[in-house]
Amino acid sequence: PTRDLLVSTGRDRSVRVWSVEAGRRPAELTALEGHRAPVVEATLAGNTSLSGDRDGLVMLWVRWAAFGCDHPRQRSPPAQDMNAGRTSRRLEAHRGHVTAMHALGPASQFPEAVNLFCTGAQDGRLVIWDVRSPTPAHAARLHVGALSAIESTRTGAACAELGCDDVLVTAGADNAIKLLDWRASFR
Repeated sequence: PTRDLLVSTGRDRSVRVWSVEAGRRPAELTALEGHRAPVVEATLAGNTSLSGDRDGLVMLWVRWAAFGCDHPRQRSPPAQDMNAGRTSRRLEAHRGHVTAMHALGPASQFPEAVNLFCTGAQDGRLVIWDVRSPTPAHAARLHVGALSAIESTRTGAACAELGCDDVLVTAGADNAIKLLDWRASFR
């Protein structure tokens, strides 16, 4: 049976993956370690998770269950290069702490973007990550101050306004909302 999973973050600089099956008490499956500052954001899509910390570091965690970390209290292996077949990759693109994350991939409304994740931070930048690459697929400063929320939609006035089927929406501390067509290079 497929488990329902949840990720949590903490001041202890770890990301914890939990099984939250209906009718059962939540069980910690693994703790993903490798951040050097408190972790403040995380998102999960399939067996891939992205986490961000107060130093602006983003970590990509891939296939954690494939490494035998599938039962309570077992620790993950140390952070190492994903291209070498290991668990994580450090992604550096933000100044100030990470303030928002969103998966465009398998758990999102954009099945065509299966490998894409978005991050935002105090620097007002939106960064799009492709899990297959160590460098951003796209980055742009969208807000003055922190980018505080990222969401995606395929319906509603936002899509009608842009004349497209898929819209990425960001909100910032500058009280602005940005609507972006991800298929048109986020314009």
